[in-house]
Amino acid sequence: MLNHIAELSDWLTPERVENVAIALGGAVIGTFGGAYGGARAADAIATRKLQWQKLYDELVETNAAISLASGVCQRVLMLKADYVRQMHGEFVLAKRAIELHHAEALGGAPVGPIPVELNFRRIEACRAPAERLEAVVLEKIGIQGRPLHLAIALSESLGSLNEQLAIRNKLIDELKDADMPGDQLVKLVYGVELDDGTVDTSFADAVDGINKRTNNCIWFARQLVEDLLAHSVKLRQRLPKRTRARLPGLTRPYFHEAVALELFPENDDYGSWRVSFVGPVPKSRGRWLQRIAFAFWKPLRSALRAVNMRPGWLFYSAGHNP
Repeated sequence: MLNHIAELSDWLTPERVENVAIALGGAVIGTFGGAYGGARAADAIATRKLQWQKLYDELVETNAAISLASGVCQRVLMLKADYVRQMHGEFVLAKRAIELHHAEALGGAPVGPIPVELNFRRIEACRAPAERLEAVVLEKIGIQGRPLHLAIALSESLGSLNEQLAIRNKLIDELKDADMPGDQLVKLVYGVELDDGTVDTSFADAVDGINKRTNNCIWFARQLVEDLLAHSVKLRQRLPKRTRARLPGLTRPYFHEAVALELFPENDDYGSWRVSFVGPVPKSRGRWLQRIAFAFWKPLRSALRAVNMRPGWLFYSAGHNP
């Protein structure tokens, strides 16, 4: 036993002890380094998968919001096609005829009864999931800018539309029971001056408000659909190509019939919505030149200071002594 120990002590020269220590240290460092690197790699993979899952969930919510916005748009389009457009068009033409009749009467020309029939057809509230759509856009989708404002404006406009419809229905019930001559009732409905000099535009304001808010709802809903479709495409591009084949399908709503019937309001009436919201400012192409210049400037400044020169010396003329 003592002989073996003596032989081992003779074998363990300082050089060999150093080599053994280096080998053991390298093994320990390699083991822990590999474990640490493997843990970091696993953590990176898990983080990436979590990010992809969030993008996938947001894509699902975006598709749901597209369906909701399309449904809101379709319902308001039906309301306009069935009631609002005809009601408002007939109201505008009848009011012009009444105003002309009233002007002729004031001028002393002989006139007969006002040739206008009153439209007292009730229109019930438009039931559309605008509030649910607003909640999805604001809470479930990571989107900024115009779509957020469109979702809020759409919900508010639909609520205001239903309020105007309720006001008109209430006025209809009151006017049906009104005890006044036919010509005076017609003037009251269309907001024309009565014989006593008073003017009541409540009914006319309700009709005009219904028409305006109907167009607002249609435009806001359609534009929101377009913005959400663009956002959905961006989400798909951020996901790995190998997963795109398994993504939920993107359904683009079509409004061919509504376009053919000219139910959509003109974009020119909503110019501020189209130009007030812009995308992110693009990065300047010259920024990489600035980084290169600063990278060279720092060592140059240090070298000039080492030889006791101020950096500003480069920008002076040769005859100037800084």
